[in-house]
Amino acid sequence: MSAEDDLPIDPSWTSAQNKRDELITVSQLCPDRPYVWLRVPSEIHITRRIVFKTLSRFSDEEQHHGTYESSYSWFDALITTPSGHDRVPRRLLQHNKHAVSKPHLHVNVWDFESPDEALREWLQAIQAGDTVQIIPKARHGAWLNRVSEAEIVLYGTGLQSDHREVSASSDFTSLEIHQSGDHAKYPSRSSIYKTLQAWRNDVRLVTIQPTTPESLVSCSLSYASLNDDLYGQYECLSYCWGDLKDTKQIRLLYDATTGNSSTECMLAVASNLYAALVRLRSDRHPRTMWIDALCINQGDLQERTEQVSMMRDIYAHASGVVVWLGRSNDSIRQTIQDANRIMRRYHDGFRDDTTSVDITKMHAPLLDQGFYHVDAEIISYDWFRRVWVLQEVFNATNITVMCGDTMLSWAMILRINECLNRSMLVPQPLTKRVMPNLFAQLFALDRSGKKGKELTYSTRSQELDILDVLIRGLDLDATDPRDKVFALLSFAKETSDLRQIDPNIRPDYRKSTAKVFADLTRWWISTNKSLRVLSAIHLSLGRTWQRLSPFQGASDTLKQNGRTSWSFWHDGKSIWTRGTLGLASPCPYSASGAHELDCNALWQATDPMVLCLYGRSVSKIYQIDPFPYYSIVRHIETPDHDANCTCQEIYDAYVALFDPLSWKGTWNSTLQQNDLQQYQRADNERETASKRSEHFIAHAHFDPRAGGYVARDLAIGCHDPCFFRTPEGYRGLCPPMAQQDDIVVVLEGGQVPYLLRPQPQTETGNGSTVAASSQQYMFIGECFLQGFMHGRAVDEQKDGHDSFPRQLFELV
Repeated sequence: MSAEDDLPIDPSWTSAQNKRDELITVSQLCPDRPYVWLRVPSEIHITRRIVFKTLSRFSDEEQHHGTYESSYSWFDALITTPSGHDRVPRRLLQHNKHAVSKPHLHVNVWDFESPDEALREWLQAIQAGDTVQIIPKARHGAWLNRVSEAEIVLYGTGLQSDHREVSASSDFTSLEIHQSGDHAKYPSRSSIYKTLQAWRNDVRLVTIQPTTPESLVSCSLSYASLNDDLYGQYECLSYCWGDLKDTKQIRLLYDATTGNSSTECMLAVASNLYAALVRLRSDRHPRTMWIDALCINQGDLQERTEQVSMMRDIYAHASGVVVWLGRSNDSIRQTIQDANRIMRRYHDGFRDDTTSVDITKMHAPLLDQGFYHVDAEIISYDWFRRVWVLQEVFNATNITVMCGDTMLSWAMILRINECLNRSMLVPQPLTKRVMPNLFAQLFALDRSGKKGKELTYSTRSQELDILDVLIRGLDLDATDPRDKVFALLSFAKETSDLRQIDPNIRPDYRKSTAKVFADLTRWWISTNKSLRVLSAIHLSLGRTWQRLSPFQGASDTLKQNGRTSWSFWHDGKSIWTRGTLGLASPCPYSASGAHELDCNALWQATDPMVLCLYGRSVSKIYQIDPFPYYSIVRHIETPDHDANCTCQEIYDAYVALFDPLSWKGTWNSTLQQNDLQQYQRADNERETASKRSEHFIAHAHFDPRAGGYVARDLAIGCHDPCFFRTPEGYRGLCPPMAQQDDIVVVLEGGQVPYLLRPQPQTETGNGSTVAASSQQYMFIGECFLQGFMHGRAVDEQKDGHDSFPRQLFELV
């Protein structure tokens, strides 16, 4: 549909819009960033229509003049969550026409009454607080997307009358409960629960009563202790809560006093859980299970904390774990049938020597010419991106995966994902979904049985540091951001035993989100005597080295929920690790030399949201300009170039951070896995030269007087200014949040220099001002400072010079 005026606008709808009219050019080497974006207002809960307008052109191609045939210049439409993840896979919005000299206006209207089911589901997925984006794209050399203007107009309504709003933080506690008969409301959901005794390792269990398929789901609540012999007496359900506004009623028998099931009530549960209960119930036999939404009093923060600490034991004691992905459809059923057919081929014809196997034939119809040309829609279920499911399946003795009325093995799921990952190692303009990398880190595929015909799996030992686990966990979602820590602690070697864990990072839902992450960051610094974790702030939305987020900046990223400027955070993507200076292990820099971190300073501040560190102030930013990439390339490629010159080091740092030729895919790849090689100089010098020329021409303009293309500052046009100078003439690289007068410091325990921003002195409660000796700083991030990456600030102090005196910095 492309005619905006053909569809009427309901007067009850609320609208929001955003427009941008700035000329830019995008090539395949440019960062994947939105041209225009729109944050969905809090009052819009149901999206009825989106109008996308793009004014753009593609030039320099005579073939297919004026048509859309074989066009490799286009726009994607994308929905991102507040944590920066894709809410659903991005959709193709519009291709550009070939060889059209004037910009062409395209209007696309996506409506909730569209006959396209996939489009309707895409619109239904949008939630308040999400960001709708238009991403300009191009593929292959010489293909460019020249964008002049774009606009997004969104129409929507509030909650439907038969839905009741439940915030993500409420965790079912505000859903209605009705007593059978008079339907009198209870004051809270907590009324149905008897208190659990933590010292006894008490748990609640739910028994799904046998009923006929058309009957209402009926369950009973009971109590047990893990200290008793419970092994194999119940199952666990692993599922997604889904939309808490979409609920259905079940009948629940309970007794909040004795624990016996003697009182009956009607209980609202999320529709996805209801669908699972319908699928799990039998018409003959009761089925006893542990289900978090029913077995934990979500309104009792102390109980939630205690039950989370028991999670590993709860799932390990169960006879098995049932994974409920959600309702199925014909496409998913067909994918499962195809995958089963492929597995049978391998089972029937498996042999040790597979070199002569026709892989394409063995994997048909999913494989074509060596590439998986279809997306395994089954991996698109939200379950694969929920942080708690890792622990639920990792500790299971047996796993059954249910997708609607279809069942399949966990090994099958792992194998499908492995094949998808391999097919995506070759760059291609597709948006396939793969499982987050932590699954591959925790599970290994094996073969067993006679001649290894049976596909099985095993769990891997925990060898990762907790910081590496948390970074990989950025690709997962959680209703409660604190679970991005609590659910992952057991997978790291130093935090695997929650009973012996440091109290500062022990699961505790009485802490705020900001406090959880501040305590975690301080604890990690103290335990490891390193500031490596500070570089992880560049994985957070709005704080990356490349400007990707439409909300990039201190005011948008550091003042939310009382967040500190220096703590690790729960949003962002793990792939952005490649675009940092100090997160690599081992790190090539040693800015603080061998000077050890003074851990006593970490606990010196009375305010737990302030971090105290010793270090040295080196200089401050005087001016920030575009990085003269092509000028430096020309210099270092001269025949008599000294490989140890200062230009080489800053060039290497720039390439590692900004990936200007997209060798790593850090800033324009949708992949999450670590299979792509880390940055290294290309062996093919011709391809390197070709990419440099391609990216230069994309952002240059032809100047007849110069006799060729000219680029401003000999810089890459799609990269923000990052090349700074200090008053002393030092040169360096800084992230987009940096600004003039930010100070450059070397902090003890840090392998790279950092940028701090002095904060205005504020009034205290009695009207006085903070003393100068208590100057506080906002932590901006890491930076590169030429000549100071290998201990100079500390060495000069050791040599008796007082150029960089030691001082205490208070970070807020």
